[in-house]
Amino acid sequence: MLAREVTYDVLLTALRRSFGPKIEEEALERIAEYVLNIFGYSSYHPDYRLNQEERNMFYLLEDHGIVMTQEEKFNFPRGGTIRIGFWILRKKHIFELACPDEPVMCEELPVSVYDTLDQDIWHKHGQIADESLSC
Repeated sequence: MLAREVTYDVLLTALRRSFGPKIEEEALERIAEYVLNIFGYSSYHPDYRLNQEERNMFYLLEDHGIVMTQEEKFNFPRGGTIRIGFWILRKKHIFELACPDEPVMCEELPVSVYDTLDQDIWHKHGQIADESLSC
């Protein structure tokens, strides 16, 4: 269950604890604000929407466990494949950094968004797709 959202204060505290005195407070504040503006209310953001400067910042944040990358691979019915990379906000790790004495009330995102769907949905939509192909 995702019970809590990452707020500016939580993210800033996590960044302080992760980076320590390596980065000035003002820079950490800008990073926290920027990251939350990019993710909004979501926990993932497509890589192709980032410019090179943003991507470099995310690589730095990945080194500190704040974000992680994931790639989804899609196969087209008539052949061909496309891969889309995503950046995922690691809420659980952020809360562990920010509030080490509190139990963490959130989970990391599943490996794939499709893993969250009930298996009955796959069967139902599979039957609909099969029926539409048999016309």
